[in-house]
Amino acid sequence: MWHEFGAVTANSCAFWVPAQFVNFRFVPLHLRPLYLNAGMVLWTAYLSIASHRSYQLAAAARSPPPPPAAAAAGKSAAGDGGR
Repeated sequence: MWHEFGAVTANSCAFWVPAQFVNFRFVPLHLRPLYLNAGMVLWTAYLSIASHRSYQLAAAARSPPPPPAAAAAGKSAAGDGGR
């Protein structure tokens, strides 16, 4: 996820600056912790998705593609009319 640090930081500013504006401008004092906790749940979900996406891309880059013979064998098995 380190290579996505810039994008995650930019998204953090895009998320938290408006969220904090709404928090301080419109949310009553007694509801601010609840509001911020809801925002943190959303932000943590985003970080989890971004991290998992990064992991999937790295894993796909490490694994070689399937050999062409396996793809051709799958086509012939599917092409015999289900016998």
